[in-house]
Amino acid sequence: MTLFWCSVGASAVAGIGCGYLITATILLRRLGRDSAAARPAATPAVTILKPLHGNEAGLLENLGSFCAQDYPGEIQIICGVQHAGDGAVAVVERLRELKQHRHLDVVVDAKVHGLNRKVSNLVNMAPRVRHEVVVRR
Repeated sequence: MTLFWCSVGASAVAGIGCGYLITATILLRRLGRDSAAARPAATPAVTILKPLHGNEAGLLENLGSFCAQDYPGEIQIICGVQHAGDGAVAVVERLRELKQHRHLDVVVDAKVHGLNRKVSNLVNMAPRVRHEVVVRR
């Protein structure tokens, strides 16, 4: 007898869960249409900061993925190194040849700001930022 009531209870809970799922799906579709209409027509321009050190494996493909962004707004990509002889500079220059339509800058600056070299690299790239939205990758 208890097994019967347990199965009835479990069926009721499953039915309520299915009803909740259907209701949530309908509401999300309605809200999705409303929020799509509320999105701004213009997308903000974005600057991507990429501190680099050395020519690691797959660097060209990694940086190339930044150039392949499916984003309708303008994208500025700034790569920073601390030494002109860094192997990453040649990779960025190669990418600039391949992706001439992208705004791709290289900052070479040996100034050190504190103990963290990556943060120093980011600080050295900051004067080249042209957009309000900044992403560090």
